[in-house]
Amino acid sequence: MSRTLIHLSWDQPFLPQLADMLARPCTTAPWDMEGLFIIVPTRQAGRMLREALALRACEAGTGLLAPRIVTPDWLLNPAQAESVASPADVVAAWAAVLLAADMESFRPLFPIDPPRRDAHWALGLGWQLQRLQSEVNEYGLDFAGIAESSARTDAEPERWSALASLEVLMAAHLSERGLAEPCAAKISRISSSLPPSEISRVLITGVLDPTPLALKVLERWSEALPVDVVVHGNPQEAVHDEWGRADFERVRHRTIALPKDQVDLRILKDHRELADRVSSVAGCYADSPRTLGICLADQRLTPSVAQAMAKAGLAAHDPAGIPLSRASLAKLAISLSDLATAEGPETLAIILRDPFFEAFAAGLTLPQDAERQDGRAPDGGGVSGTGGASLLAAFDALLAEHLPGTLASCLDFARKDNSERLLAALEWLSAARERLLAEPFCQALSGLLAAVLSGQKIRGDDPAASPLSEAGAKLRQLLASLAEVESRHAALPRAAWPIFLRQALNQEIMYPAKEENAWDLEGWLEIVFDDSPHLLIAGLNEGVVPESVQGDWFIPESLRKTLGMRTNEDRLARDRVLFEAALRSRRQGGRVDLLVPKISTEGDPLQPSKILFACEDNELIDRAKELFAPLPERKQPPRRTIAWKLGPPLGTEEAPAASALLPRPRSLSPSAIRCYLDCPFRYYLEQGLRLRPLDAEKRDLDSLDFGNLCHKALERLARDTTMQSINDEGALAGYLTVTLQEIAAEKLGRLSSFALRIQIEAAAARLRAAAAVEAEQRRQGWHTVDVEKPWTLKIRGHVFGGVIDRIDRHEDGSWRVIDYKTSDAGTTPEDAHWAACPRDRSRVFPASLFEHEDKTRRWIDLQLPLYLLALRDEQGVKAKAGYFVLPRTKEDTAVRTWESLSPEHLLHAQDCAIAVSEAIASGRFWPPSPRARWNDELARLFPDGIEADVDARLFEPGTGGMS
Repeated sequence: MSRTLIHLSWDQPFLPQLADMLARPCTTAPWDMEGLFIIVPTRQAGRMLREALALRACEAGTGLLAPRIVTPDWLLNPAQAESVASPADVVAAWAAVLLAADMESFRPLFPIDPPRRDAHWALGLGWQLQRLQSEVNEYGLDFAGIAESSARTDAEPERWSALASLEVLMAAHLSERGLAEPCAAKISRISSSLPPSEISRVLITGVLDPTPLALKVLERWSEALPVDVVVHGNPQEAVHDEWGRADFERVRHRTIALPKDQVDLRILKDHRELADRVSSVAGCYADSPRTLGICLADQRLTPSVAQAMAKAGLAAHDPAGIPLSRASLAKLAISLSDLATAEGPETLAIILRDPFFEAFAAGLTLPQDAERQDGRAPDGGGVSGTGGASLLAAFDALLAEHLPGTLASCLDFARKDNSERLLAALEWLSAARERLLAEPFCQALSGLLAAVLSGQKIRGDDPAASPLSEAGAKLRQLLASLAEVESRHAALPRAAWPIFLRQALNQEIMYPAKEENAWDLEGWLEIVFDDSPHLLIAGLNEGVVPESVQGDWFIPESLRKTLGMRTNEDRLARDRVLFEAALRSRRQGGRVDLLVPKISTEGDPLQPSKILFACEDNELIDRAKELFAPLPERKQPPRRTIAWKLGPPLGTEEAPAASALLPRPRSLSPSAIRCYLDCPFRYYLEQGLRLRPLDAEKRDLDSLDFGNLCHKALERLARDTTMQSINDEGALAGYLTVTLQEIAAEKLGRLSSFALRIQIEAAAARLRAAAAVEAEQRRQGWHTVDVEKPWTLKIRGHVFGGVIDRIDRHEDGSWRVIDYKTSDAGTTPEDAHWAACPRDRSRVFPASLFEHEDKTRRWIDLQLPLYLLALRDEQGVKAKAGYFVLPRTKEDTAVRTWESLSPEHLLHAQDCAIAVSEAIASGRFWPPSPRARWNDELARLFPDGIEADVDARLFEPGTGGMS
């Protein structure tokens, strides 16, 4: 039989000419093309050809018996027999061999032992070796063949010999399980390959770089039926060889013209600007999307371009598909599988925040017997009146309060906190972990997923039933196939299978349905099949076009040439021919936009593709200046304006505002007053709306936690009647240290991190220093008479309340109130309660101002004065006030009394407290403190500043319904 090279003119797009050529012999209805076997470069190219043939049949008013259209990979991977190992089996076999191998026997491959010879290392290298086998096998090679070919070269033949020996062990491992090594099986099968009996003609269309092994198949087929090679190019220019491959020697000196009237070469700053440009151009073709073709030469552009188009209301479709790992069901599978190897709060938080698990957890109840703790869904029931938000809030609060390090400690604290809903979810997860560790991994994971999804409407057997159905079906099939692999390779460490799952999910591709009128974001190899009059090519950067392989530590470029594998020169030839064809086919009534970014999404510099320099010598300097010219300054966008300003919930001039929605508190605490004096608006957020940041990701003690631990230890010391008369420093220090450990165990359980242990030791050091001060205070005649003393103070209808840390009485009858402070600086009471008045008093609460030593001061805290006023009001006792400071240094630990606090100061403080209470009651929560003092999470709520983002009128009395 014959083999013919057919040229389709460069002067017209390739696809219409190809479709016309295939349709021309069809003279009867329906068009019968079933005997044709057509090879195209990619799956998307095949879809484009099918659509073109269907349109022509429709225009002719007839039906179409479609041809069989495949990619070159089909020739090398026809339907495999059951006895041939799958890629997953090969990876598992490689992992098993690598874990068992004697490193000394393979020193050319492993000069030093891996840092961690575990499942993660073995599987990672196993995947690399499996891909390497598949790549070299496309050229009819195996590791032994490469070792033989490189024996007299400097391509490290010893390393290839070591790989060949490992390959023999891997094949033997598969053979023991009744599986044939797929690379050897493929070569054996191809040597006797015959064309499908139903085909009468083979056409290779637009494939510029078929592999030698694929050509061997086609050459064998050509003995039985005609094999035609269809290329895009003029025969007199002869840039293709007899198999349609681009010939480097024939194209290396060809020039590619970029006429200004046909080609718009645009240099852009980065991928974001490029995406905006693509979206802008596509918007001009919203009514006729087929007129514009979008080719993303760099596939990393796909997410940003799709996002920019979606933002503009335009639909985009990625024909290359998306990894199954990006599907929400796959993420649930990954998070559940992590329970087998990681039971920390990070893993639990991911699972509890998963929407599928959240819906499932709404029906969980506490198990009543052991049968309900097997990781399977309970029969029914639930906790009424609770939602997903309450479950997550309970877990976040548990993390912030107790800093648990394991699932077991989370369970312990959930029981102590009496959090029923959270406890039910954690009990289920604990049982799920036990099941993952006891049963075969994939079988257990499938059961857990079935339990979680049992009440949700996802039908994997009906792709049209749900957007999630394809992911569900693929995930179920993948787990079933991995379960078979696991059964055949059960000796692999259990930790290998969660890693295996992640890798397999990344390898599995989904192809979502294309929306109507959506643009295909085509890849570079599909460019020859795009017949749009206006073609936009984005991402023409070096390393992408032409595609190049740099620094391959297995097969360097020199060895690729020796082995006859595809080289960077071959890719350059292919890409130059594709680029030239795309330009020349649009010279008569078409247009091409070339978008070249300078910076990648990751911020790395990008170079223009070398094919853009394929011009005449006299044009080279101008072309280089154009490609490397500095970018014009972008026009500054108009200043952002805010469409509306924040107010209280439902707060408008007509509706109730802050004062109506924030009921007057029954009593004001010193901390609330301190918050108001610092910033009235922050008081509204924190004390009124209870809007406070919660750090659920903290893994060690914050300053408040640290202070509370020390505080509680000192409180227990004061309450212990057996210790009240002891003034020995060593005894007090020993008691405080032991008590601290007990309190830490109650709050934190088993200390899960080195940082926590260091913090507890630091707290113990401070308490030992406090013991020395406490012993001296007792020897001086001071004795604690009350701790954590609740108090209430009523003044002219205003109520204040709180808790006094400690009340002491001296042997001479004098009293004092003490507040514990663990700040590193060891602030004095005076510095903590008042401060100098700033020059700008517009943000200072007027009633906080007073005179002291001929200087104006302002109250910033009223804690100790209110303690003294309450003690005087309740018990008629006049006392002093002070701090028991426990700073970082032992030398600064002391009891510091406030000697300068006078009766006049107490009156000032009382008047200030009343004024604060009246301001809150009237709804005055303005002005806020300066923006510089908002340096925490709440500041993120106001990106333009509080004054710019908030309607001040609604937070002042007398406006907006606030009076």
